[in-house]
Amino acid sequence: MVTPMSDTMQTFRNPSDRPRVSVIMANWQGERFISDAIASVLAQSMGDLEVLVADDASTDRSTALVQEMADRDSRVHLLATEVNGGPSAARNRALAAARGEWIAVMDSDDVLHPRRLELLLEAATRHEADLVADDMAAFGDGPGLGGWTLLGVLGLRDVLTVSPAYFVDCNGTDRTLPQLGYLKPLIRRSALGGIRYDPRIRVGEDYDLYLRLLLQGARFCILPLPLYLYRRHATSLSHRLSVKVLEPLLDAHNELVRSQPTDSELGRALAQRSRMLERSLRYERLVAAIKARAVGPSAGLVLRDPFLLRLLARSLTERWTRPTNPGERSASASLRVALVPEGRDVGTEGTYDEVLTVWPLGPDRLDDAPRIQALVCRLTELASNSPIDVTAVGLAGLDCVGLVPNPDLSQVILTEAEAERLPTLLPARTRLTVVRS
Repeated sequence: MVTPMSDTMQTFRNPSDRPRVSVIMANWQGERFISDAIASVLAQSMGDLEVLVADDASTDRSTALVQEMADRDSRVHLLATEVNGGPSAARNRALAAARGEWIAVMDSDDVLHPRRLELLLEAATRHEADLVADDMAAFGDGPGLGGWTLLGVLGLRDVLTVSPAYFVDCNGTDRTLPQLGYLKPLIRRSALGGIRYDPRIRVGEDYDLYLRLLLQGARFCILPLPLYLYRRHATSLSHRLSVKVLEPLLDAHNELVRSQPTDSELGRALAQRSRMLERSLRYERLVAAIKARAVGPSAGLVLRDPFLLRLLARSLTERWTRPTNPGERSASASLRVALVPEGRDVGTEGTYDEVLTVWPLGPDRLDDAPRIQALVCRLTELASNSPIDVTAVGLAGLDCVGLVPNPDLSQVILTEAEAERLPTLLPARTRLTVVRS
């Protein structure tokens, strides 16, 4: 039996006075992707939320796009300014306006799995967390931009509780550890208190905020499910360091160093990160001096720290070997991919380029986390190379469609019992096929 389902857009005109979650989003020149980012928030299974977009004096159409979405859904709020103050200042404006019990940090070009907030809230309650984050899966519109997750190297099968020292170590010199400062956690408002982003910092502002929360005693737990889809592209806010960026970052870090005992595990980690930032600053000063053809200052920097030459050689090698253009996403016909739970089959209708096994998502199914990470790596790799036409089998398959960036969901195959529990309406172009249980 094939049943067409209609596509509707919900409009909320009477949100609660205090939403459960406030999603804060800094935006600058984000017109290309911001509509997708906001739409992924509004599609959350946990709808008791608001979206606060703090624009940072954009000159493109992004503010108009946000306002159009705000006109259709009263949960969306645009916070505009005529002065560019950087991401920290923008996020602080959003925090000042936020009314939620929880604060969710999100970039304006990323995408959320539809159940992300629901599952993070469940994990926060279960583990009594003040900050709870998930894994991040990278994707993009070109070959090589997807296919990995931030936490995959850890092989986690349970929630990870992060100490201040471990958090600093993960953002230090050990390249075998994931940089946890990139995570986008859900933050309990009462734990945040009066702590705000440091407006001096324009890169690494999330790391600084999370560390100060940890030093205040906040409990930080990480769920190893890749529910946050991180977009990689040339115009991303993430960019290389510079002298102008590093100087305030080092100043802010050294303030934290002075507040901690030097003989503790945390003191050791902080001191090691200080040395890393100091060397990074010397390296950027060397690069600036070379570009300015300042022979004397360049020689002086190298004499004081000969290791800078090795860093310079490594940077030049990476630049020469890196593709100048990662390529564009294929405009050819979509790949047909089926998402099928263990023990089920996709039926006899049609052929597929790939049939991938899926598992249920949830804080109580973390033994499957490495397999789910491998699944999302394959899906984001495929989606970065070509459009994907998805057939989802079962509710678990339908749930895992949210792991695909911008999927074209053509068919859902459910048993009669599953169809009765279908949690959401399907897009109008999607066929629902119900089979006997």
